[in-house]
Amino acid sequence: MTIRFDFYPADSARIHQLEQRLQRALQHARVGELGESEFHLDGNEGFFYLLGPDPQRLFAVAGPILQSSALMQHAEVEERDGQHKKTFLLQPETSR
Repeated sequence: MTIRFDFYPADSARIHQLEQRLQRALQHARVGELGESEFHLDGNEGFFYLLGPDPQRLFAVAGPILQSSALMQHAEVEERDGQHKKTFLLQPETSR
């Protein structure tokens, strides 16, 4: 699963905290792990790579954490399961 989001260097500390929260939650739930994150300073984009056998279970754990972060507004989620790919925008937790 790939999460593409707006990244600005001023948010680096908060992004690192979010990475730690995601990693702990994924490991605790035993659904996968957070791969190496990627940041494009020239295009102000960031990417989280969530790795695990079931993208729906990954999102069930990571989704609420991502949705609760103002840094993830307008983030794009791409779920891949074998040959299937689904892309959608992350909706804020409050809009449910």
